[in-house]
Amino acid sequence: MKTKIITSQKWHLEGKWRICPLFIDWQNEGVCKSLFDTFSTSSKPNNPTILTVNGRNSYVSENERKKIIIFLSKETKKDLNFLQKHIDLCTEAVQNLLEVAYGIQKTNITKISHQELAKKFTSFSKNFIELMPFLMTFDYLGDVLETLVRDELKKIFPKYSFSPEDFDKHLAILTRCLEETSPTKESNDLYKIGEKMQKASRVNFQKALNDSGIAELLEKHQQVYSWMKVYSFLGTPFLKSDYVNRLQEMYEEDFADILKQKRNNFRKNQKEWQNIQKIYQKEAVLIRKAELTQQFIFMRAHRFEMMNLAYFLVNNLFREISNRIGLSDYTDTIWLLSNEILEALRKNSSQDLLGIIEERKKGFTSFGSNKKNFIVTGNLHAEIVQFFKKNSADDFDTNIKKVTGQTAFRGSADGTVKIVFTANDLKKVKKGDILVTKMTNADLVAGLEKASAFVTDEGGILCHAAIVSREMQKPCVIGTKNATEVFRDGDKVMVNADKGEVILCAKEKPPEKKMKKNIAIVSFEDLDIFDTDIAGGKGASLGEMTNSGIPVPPGIVVTTLVFDDFLSKNNLVKTLQSLINNKEDFDTTSHKIRTLIENQIFIGKYQKELLEKLQLFPSDFYAVRSSATAEDGSENSFAGQLDTFLNITPDNIPDMVKQCWGSLFSPRALFYQKNNNIDQSNVSVAVVVQKMIDSQISGITFTANPINKDTSEMVIEAGYGLGEAIVSGQITPDDYILKKENLSILQKNVQTQKEKIVRYANKSETRKVVKNLQDKQKLTNEQIIELAKICLHVEKVYQKPMDIEWAFDGERFFITQARPITTL
Repeated sequence: MKTKIITSQKWHLEGKWRICPLFIDWQNEGVCKSLFDTFSTSSKPNNPTILTVNGRNSYVSENERKKIIIFLSKETKKDLNFLQKHIDLCTEAVQNLLEVAYGIQKTNITKISHQELAKKFTSFSKNFIELMPFLMTFDYLGDVLETLVRDELKKIFPKYSFSPEDFDKHLAILTRCLEETSPTKESNDLYKIGEKMQKASRVNFQKALNDSGIAELLEKHQQVYSWMKVYSFLGTPFLKSDYVNRLQEMYEEDFADILKQKRNNFRKNQKEWQNIQKIYQKEAVLIRKAELTQQFIFMRAHRFEMMNLAYFLVNNLFREISNRIGLSDYTDTIWLLSNEILEALRKNSSQDLLGIIEERKKGFTSFGSNKKNFIVTGNLHAEIVQFFKKNSADDFDTNIKKVTGQTAFRGSADGTVKIVFTANDLKKVKKGDILVTKMTNADLVAGLEKASAFVTDEGGILCHAAIVSREMQKPCVIGTKNATEVFRDGDKVMVNADKGEVILCAKEKPPEKKMKKNIAIVSFEDLDIFDTDIAGGKGASLGEMTNSGIPVPPGIVVTTLVFDDFLSKNNLVKTLQSLINNKEDFDTTSHKIRTLIENQIFIGKYQKELLEKLQLFPSDFYAVRSSATAEDGSENSFAGQLDTFLNITPDNIPDMVKQCWGSLFSPRALFYQKNNNIDQSNVSVAVVVQKMIDSQISGITFTANPINKDTSEMVIEAGYGLGEAIVSGQITPDDYILKKENLSILQKNVQTQKEKIVRYANKSETRKVVKNLQDKQKLTNEQIIELAKICLHVEKVYQKPMDIEWAFDGERFFITQARPITTL
């Protein structure tokens, strides 16, 4: 494949979502080769060509897309039964897929032969592929149906004595889903549990949670709905704790009132539909089109929901496949194509697959047509990414005060913007906020319940956001294209859904610098380089970078106040000073001090605040790093003197914080302070708690050449896996030397890397690098330049040459630490 195949066509961006190679493989088979097999008509355009870049952006050939929409519009106008038949066919495909999935779930997969396992996988694949065409046709038919109902209403509307403003209101009622979708049913059932809890205790959540029968109700709820979080094999089921957290977040609300309002909304929707039927009772064509639209809207949401359920049901299938072919992580199967999985089962081996998986995780482009489907990686993929970057129309005026879109549900609301991309962002949404997102899905329903209105970048009046807004009776503007880019968290906006517009009332001002001396735990966003006294060198540096737009993994700092208070409350200050002043060797002094600190109990109020602040950026694993107040300066660097702990689960973080405090008194730290004439009484320690990045490639950048002291050059070191392999000297990384002026690559020294450190569960372990990757260049030339630009941004912020640690998770670079180079 050559890039001219891509560059010679005009592409339409269908959507931005997270999908894996296996899903794309099935999608391409079902859409590019079999789309028009679902229609019984004689005249059919070509099946579309689909391009998926990085499993995020999906494009369809512009010319083919237009022809498909023209075809669907023509057939629908010719015969409305065309739509009914298509809805029925989709319903049948969903039922067939679920039947196979339930059958697999009930099978003892571990007892069947390789051949039988391959048959199960093939059967699931076949039925999945047969559902794929409906993913595309229902999206396109949404535009067709919207036009059909709108045009029909326009034609007959002048016959009635309504004001022009009533047109949109009637259109919204005619295109409203009257059947409850799964997210609505799930939230209703969860709030019924909340209602029972509040009857037991209105003010004490924990007491209500412990009430007899509540645990059983939550377990049943999980059994029924846990699949809703799964998406394209990449999600994980909802846990009981997820539901407990949702209930706790909303416990100040009255669940009985919420349920009453939801019932009232449902009855109101039904009543409005009955009234509109009476108004237009003589307009049989309009009512028929509206009824079809309502069926269509439900099935549009239902087909995705049931697909997610199917993923969930066959979890056992993919676990067993991964066991048989030797993959240590069953989720790695989604990075393979169907034929690769079947071939590996036939060989009973993962030989050659690990290299393929590693390469695709770095980035891939999928190309599907009616003749062939394939995936490309490496330099060819990088060229395609660059092509779309150059042809992107994403730039916009930062002074925009208003965005416009379509009305999904009428009404108005004003409030504070909260930008939401994933369910993890819902923690920041408060009652009455304006939720702004790219597109809603089942994961976001809890936030939509709290919001007073919502706004999306994408979607038409039959999309998920439109459906939910009508169910909830909340103002909603959809299809603004750039609301998530124009607005920021904290902006004050007015949503006028009647006009389909969102107006910026007041831009969120950067918070004024406060006296931070009494702040215990603080987010990176609230720190800058002058806060070393409370956040230490590392914490202050991460705050400065975050506020300068540098990609830093989110985190918080347990400030020196907590450490000082811990010493004071436990009467340790004099004891520590006495131990340090003794003439004992560093090892003995260190052991006594660290044991003393680690044996004390973490102060309760700080532990509670710490665990609450972690919910601002939920993660399975965190990095816990010491940050001394004399660290990361240009005169002295504590680099490597204090402790860092990786892959720490939330419940273990308080203990790790104490160990970080203790590392201020490690033998090497005590020696370092003495040799550099650092008065220990003037040194305190903060602790950085940061979301862990699962690094595929990590490294260090020096924005001046540390060998020849040339400040016009920069050096990037890169290796597979976590960065600790480079820092510890376990591997010899690649190094790339660049000219800073024009970012030209002057020299590349590519090293063989046979081992890497990776995260496995909650620990790090050494693994072999796949053989065909051992001698390869770790970063592509394009990635080297992209990283260099970020690192130069860091240097510009600090106005001095920097020593920068970075990580690449397969999609983007993150800066994990930066300090001035002290050896120039």
